[in-house]
Amino acid sequence: MLELIEISRLFLASLAASGVAGSFDVTEYSKNNKSEE
Repeated sequence: MLELIEISRLFLASLAASGVAGSFDVTEYSKNNKSEE
């Protein structure tokens, strides 16, 4: 049971990290497009 909790915590942590990285990439991408115009 403890292993399942650890796995789910690791999964949620990696999911949150990838989500933050993805949103950061999107904001950087939109900034670059605006500066080019």
